[in-house]
Amino acid sequence: MTQPGNHPSLSQLPPPAWADDEIDLFELVVGLWRRKWVVLAVIAVALALAAAYLLLTTPVYESSARLRPPLASQLAAINETGQLTLSPEEAFGRVIFEARAISTQRQVFDAFKERFLNSNARSDALAEQYFLLNFLPASSTKVDGSGKNDVLAETTATITFKHADNQFAADISNALATAARSRARAGVLDDLRVVMETRIRVLESRIVLGADELKRNDQDTVVQLQEADELRRRDLQDQIAALTRKTRQLRLDKITELQEALAIAQSLGIEDPVTMHMMSNRDGGNESVAFRAELSDGTRDPLYLRGSRMLEAELAALEQRTSDAHMEPRLRDLQEQLDLLEKNRRIELLQGRENYEALAENTGALRAEITQLRNFLAASYADVKMARVDKEAVARKTPIRPKKALTVAIALIAGTMLGILIALVMAAVQNRRQPPPAADTAQ
Repeated sequence: MTQPGNHPSLSQLPPPAWADDEIDLFELVVGLWRRKWVVLAVIAVALALAAAYLLLTTPVYESSARLRPPLASQLAAINETGQLTLSPEEAFGRVIFEARAISTQRQVFDAFKERFLNSNARSDALAEQYFLLNFLPASSTKVDGSGKNDVLAETTATITFKHADNQFAADISNALATAARSRARAGVLDDLRVVMETRIRVLESRIVLGADELKRNDQDTVVQLQEADELRRRDLQDQIAALTRKTRQLRLDKITELQEALAIAQSLGIEDPVTMHMMSNRDGGNESVAFRAELSDGTRDPLYLRGSRMLEAELAALEQRTSDAHMEPRLRDLQEQLDLLEKNRRIELLQGRENYEALAENTGALRAEITQLRNFLAASYADVKMARVDKEAVARKTPIRPKKALTVAIALIAGTMLGILIALVMAAVQNRRQPPPAADTAQ
């Protein structure tokens, strides 16, 4: 067993291993300086890789075209039609929508397809793949709106395209801006044309409906007039028939009266017309004659005083009469009214109408509006602008990537840090490989 008195004291124990791991900045700097060529070599390699990256990477250029809303005067030709109201903000919104539309970008792509693709890669499949994977990601439209407190600012749209050819990028940006404005203008004019053509059809249908309504009204009026004429005709015929019967009856009554007077005249032997005074003188004061004379005072003379010859002639004339119309003046008036009913000029005029459209109500105003709309349709609207070009895209000389200064700076920083790290690791490894210094022997 080990004796307790044989244990070494604490002062005689060896120092711990970590006692030599303290960092000496002077030795660190000296170690880095000794290995400066390693750091410089790493920096040189990093710079060489950066240079290779810059040389091998295809530069990408970016070009932008900026658009502004149109002036109100540039939309006046559309707004003056009264069929479509378009504010500058709405017009500019259509341009922005068309700039972002895939159909617009495809139109521009198809126009520049030969410059995008070589002759060996112009198949539809490859073109579609290039359009989806390269063209669409390279184009963008950014809208900058005005602030709430900035009343003088306005909305702008920036159409950007990126490509390895700086001039090509500018051409595509300008083409996209032009296509967006053209398509927006064509869309508005198509809407205006459809609205005006629809309005013309509505107005023409109104004219036709007005003519049809007038025709139906005329037909109804003709029926009403014919019914009124028929009613009036029957009423007149009834009046004429009643008056005819009355005059005939009066003639028959007159014949009866004349026959009685003829019988009296024949019985009295009166052949020629006489008066009551002559009769009284001839009868020598006969009481009966005197009595008749007294009865005849103040009244018309009896018919038998006309004498039998006159009465016979008058009676023969009455019996031979075939019409008694001349005896009743009202019959002539009624017959005249009945004859007038045979031809109703208003009915003839209504039935003879052919051009009902010219007679329909408001036809003139409707046709004037149609003529105005047709003139609007025939207009060219060349002054209509959906947006103003604030800045055209130009070919830039500096690519957006790769950025040479940034790439070199990153390579320099990364190479320096990596070189220092390698130098430090090499110094640490060398220190580990050196034997530790010999420990002092105990006294």
